[in-house]
Amino acid sequence: ASGDRPSLETSSSVVTGELFLPRKSVIPGEVFEGRMVLDLDPGWHITADRSEDSIPLDVQLDGGAGIAAIDFLRPRTQRLTLAGMSREVYSGRVEFPLWGVIGQDAPDRPIEVRLAATVQACDSSKCLLPAEIVLSGEVPVATP
Repeated sequence: ASGDRPSLETSSSVVTGELFLPRKSVIPGEVFEGRMVLDLDPGWHITADRSEDSIPLDVQLDGGAGIAAIDFLRPRTQRLTLAGMSREVYSGRVEFPLWGVIGQDAPDRPIEVRLAATVQACDSSKCLLPAEIVLSGEVPVATP
């Protein structure tokens, strides 16, 4: 059956993202807060669990010289039957609160933060090929 094979379209055709970071300067060593938002086209969902034919959402810090640490809170998932399988998924507009720490040796200029989110989108009949959504923004740094 053709229903269990991913189409050639990648998940980036139905998922977009945005990164919201603080606008006011952050002192090195202080925690800053932000959020990552993923928007899905209607009817599409991002898989959250690992199964034979799906890749769960993964977020990595791709670049941020001067960022000592970054972490984020995963929102709750829901269980749906998609493409013939029961899956844990994120749907609609998904917000991930995040926080990070500027390193003590941070440069005296805004730090570019890049997050790479690996996503796989599925709808009721098929899953698209996984895609990497790269989100970037800047954190202004204050000199202590």
